[in-house]
Amino acid sequence: MKNPRIIVLFPNPISTIPAGFTYVGKRFKRNGWEVKLHINTFRNHRSMERLVEEVIKPFQPDIVGISFATFSVMNVHHLMRLCREQGYSVIAGGNHPSIKPEETLRAGAELVFRGEAELGIDDFCAWYRSGKDPAARG
Repeated sequence: MKNPRIIVLFPNPISTIPAGFTYVGKRFKRNGWEVKLHINTFRNHRSMERLVEEVIKPFQPDIVGISFATFSVMNVHHLMRLCREQGYSVIAGGNHPSIKPEETLRAGAELVFRGEAELGIDDFCAWYRSGKDPAARG
């Protein structure tokens, strides 16, 4: 089985690295995943469509992980729909999904990490590698 590929995005325009963002990438990497991290900075901001075309598609991920805050939530919901239309599985975490998980699921995420995502990533990776078997334990 090839190593799964995940791209983890912070699509809100921001000028710094969000707290915990690199920990998430490192945790997936520790579980044998190929990981790409991308922050949509003010300096090199892309529209949601351009993120899909220029960042996500070239990496060819199995999963798109999106970490986001409430700022520009409608744009992020649009990004999740675009990803799902392209056939990508979408998982979400960050401030907004932690406080509004049901909204985030309705907007297109298949799974929401609440709170500190790095605490659940090991279990998620084991579940994913097991063929998404609900009875599988990490």
